[in-house]
Amino acid sequence: MPSPSEAAKPTPNVEAPTHTQPSPGKLKALWMRIPFRYKLVGAFFLVIALGIVSIYFVNNYNLIQQFSKFNSERFNQRAEQLAPVLLYYYEQTGSWDDLLAEFAQPPSAPGAGRRILSLSREQLFLFEFLRVEEIIIVDANATVIFDFGQTLLGQQLPQAVLNQGFPLVYEDQTVGTLLSGVALERFTPLAQQFLRSLNRSTLIAGLGALAVSLLLITLLIRHLARPLNAMTRAAEQIAAGKLGHQVEVTSQDELGQLARSFNAMSAKLQASEHLRQQMITDVAHELRTPVSVIQGGMEALVDGVYSPDQETFHSLLEETQRLSRLIDELRELSLLDAGELRLVKRDTNLSALSGQLVKAFQPHAEAAGIALCYQDAGAPVQLPADSDRIAQVLRNLLSNALHYTPQGGRVEVRLEQRGGQAVCTVSDTGPGLSAEEQARVFDRFWRNDLSRARHSGGSGLGLSIAKRLVEAHGGTLWVRSTPGQGSTFGFGLPMMA
Repeated sequence: MPSPSEAAKPTPNVEAPTHTQPSPGKLKALWMRIPFRYKLVGAFFLVIALGIVSIYFVNNYNLIQQFSKFNSERFNQRAEQLAPVLLYYYEQTGSWDDLLAEFAQPPSAPGAGRRILSLSREQLFLFEFLRVEEIIIVDANATVIFDFGQTLLGQQLPQAVLNQGFPLVYEDQTVGTLLSGVALERFTPLAQQFLRSLNRSTLIAGLGALAVSLLLITLLIRHLARPLNAMTRAAEQIAAGKLGHQVEVTSQDELGQLARSFNAMSAKLQASEHLRQQMITDVAHELRTPVSVIQGGMEALVDGVYSPDQETFHSLLEETQRLSRLIDELRELSLLDAGELRLVKRDTNLSALSGQLVKAFQPHAEAAGIALCYQDAGAPVQLPADSDRIAQVLRNLLSNALHYTPQGGRVEVRLEQRGGQAVCTVSDTGPGLSAEEQARVFDRFWRNDLSRARHSGGSGLGLSIAKRLVEAHGGTLWVRSTPGQGSTFGFGLPMMA
């Protein structure tokens, strides 16, 4: 017995150890950490395993059904032969008494068949069939009177089971029924061994198929994972700033197409980054020139080097205007790149618009000693377009053509309808462009005559803007040129919206 003082002591609160289940969040985090290839192999394994298990059970069920059907048909054939012999026994004895004892021993044993007076060898063989084939005999009261297994003796069987048997009819009365053990889902040892052998073969074949499938799946996933891992490493290189990283294209399938698309994207990113850096350099250079001129002129005015006359102020004004045009062009180009430049499309008569621009440039061409010609389509060319932006494109092409055409040369503007498009071309007899120059002529800040900016204020953005404006209308702008034979710039616009 514990002492009162011991009983008064509080019992320490000892918590039983608990087994905490991982939370759904932890399970999800664990699942996300599993490599994709293991998830894929596991998924294939489950699918194949479930398929094999399903096939095994379905095959086992069908096998038993078909085997039972085969045994039933075989039993009916033998029952037709055995029924007359059994009825002969019934006729001789007047009952089924002692039937089990009579035939429990082989027909060749001493005293066997003593109640049957004249059974032939074939009939005795049929009685041996009773022993081998698990035959059950039921009397007229549905009571089992013959069963070598002796597990059903004396039992009454339901009518549903009797309906599967072979009736024994004597003098128009059913005195018994022959049943096969298959009807009661009983198989002979040999049949059971046969079924087990087939099931074992099915299981071994399924496991073999599972192993081969897993091997092939593993090889396939390794084949799939190799280019994906390569692209992952390349993407990490690009994310680290190493643009232009390429992956090896090892196939012509979807993975190969993905690798080619990845390489194209990587090259385009590298080109875009190079273009961005070049554009920053070009913008800085283009802005530095007018700013330097304005700053130098203002300092000269402050220091008294330049006199504050109209010529000085006019020179500073030109540089300011050039700087303003450059800023406007950069803004316009940025809006075009972002797709935010708003186009006001109306039904535009391109024939009238082209004729007006050619007429406007005619005095400038005559002053430069250049023949400026215009050939229209012969009929009004109507199309939905932003007339101000298309006029800007034409104005840029005409200005470039007149600038590069020498005195005595010729500039021709031609408008025609071709294949559902309105096509306008501006041809000159200038020095022309080489193949390399034609490839770069629409690049930003590119000029084949670097001194041109100093004389005419060109920034090298006009053709880039013109190209983007035409593309914004759903058209294309191109150039064809031969060195020493002039150039032709043209654009096509869809006639329908």
